[in-house]
Amino acid sequence: GGHLKQEEIAKRFNSSLITVREALRTLETEGLITMIPNRGAVVSMWDPERVRQRFETRIFLEIGAMRKSVPHLTDEELVKAEEALNEIDRQTTAKGISAHNQEFHHILISHCDNPYLMEQINMMHRSIDRYLRYYLSNEEYNRLSQEHHHKILEAAKVRDGEGAAKWVEIHLREALDHLEATTQIE
Repeated sequence: GGHLKQEEIAKRFNSSLITVREALRTLETEGLITMIPNRGAVVSMWDPERVRQRFETRIFLEIGAMRKSVPHLTDEELVKAEEALNEIDRQTTAKGISAHNQEFHHILISHCDNPYLMEQINMMHRSIDRYLRYYLSNEEYNRLSQEHHHKILEAAKVRDGEGAAKWVEIHLREALDHLEATTQIE
């Protein structure tokens, strides 16, 4: 990966070195860069095993959060989740699709009553977002993703936490399987 020079970043964004170092630590936590002693920060390279581990961690965390949260969702939140799905269909960029995808998932796990769990899921989502965008940018797989989203939403509408969790696992494993298959081919 490319070397990131803290002084150049600070100058370019008119920030202090302290601010740049804090931002780099956040990026390292999310797996986007690697800090190397006496060398500084470098952009993380594609590591299929690390991506798989992060996806699996997100799957385990989100299944638990979904089970806890879904029975407590309000009708208003379910409407917002459905609006997020409709927005995904209107998006023309992977970035837009990803933002509304994250919004959908976040709404449905928002009542897990565990801020630390939410923080960990959000961190996992951010750490795999660039790979998810690759998956979501494929029209066929985006359509499959939306089918899964609708199944998750159907379960949530009847407050079926187990059913929603089951579909989240199917949904995220399918994304992981697709990503692993396409990266082995390329």
